[in-house]
Amino acid sequence: MLRWLLVAYLTLGHCSLAFSGESNALQEISKRLVTYSSLSGKFRQSKQLNFMDRPLVSSGSFTLGTTEGLSWLVQKPLHSEMRVINSGVFLDGKKVQDKGVGQLMAMIMEAFMTADARGVQQDFSASASLLEAQWSLLLKPKSMMLRSVLSHIELRGDKFLEEISIFELNENSTRIQFSEVVGAKVDGRDAPST
Repeated sequence: MLRWLLVAYLTLGHCSLAFSGESNALQEISKRLVTYSSLSGKFRQSKQLNFMDRPLVSSGSFTLGTTEGLSWLVQKPLHSEMRVINSGVFLDGKKVQDKGVGQLMAMIMEAFMTADARGVQQDFSASASLLEAQWSLLLKPKSMMLRSVLSHIELRGDKFLEEISIFELNENSTRIQFSEVVGAKVDGRDAPST
């Protein structure tokens, strides 16, 4: 159980335009995203816990597909794999009770891979800031359940989602940075990595 808790923490131009309101913000960002049927890449995650002076840092690789789900492979400091598929969340091959972390990550990542933000709009209110080559999005939870745990989520990217920062009410935070991202387009052609 302690290992699962640790892995859950580890898994987890200059012209600026500001948009408030979910539809406008997400529509503008969706126009910039390139749609893919799958993505793969590397991640670096930093988890700051309110009772620790230094953050817990982990790194590894991920794959995400519209039919295969999310595979989150932590390679350092502990080797572990989380898979999120329709039938549930699996940690190192065993089904676990997900407290929403894995499913939330998969939902956000898939929304930005497919440029379909309906799931995000359902659970969060959104406001965005758009620069010439970059965008950032602030998500605030709508439901009482999410608001009892999360303060907000910040996302940043260009044609891909590049960074997710999750801020919890207990002052814990998680920052995930993606690199070497490669997408397979719907027609099967690979896109260049970032």
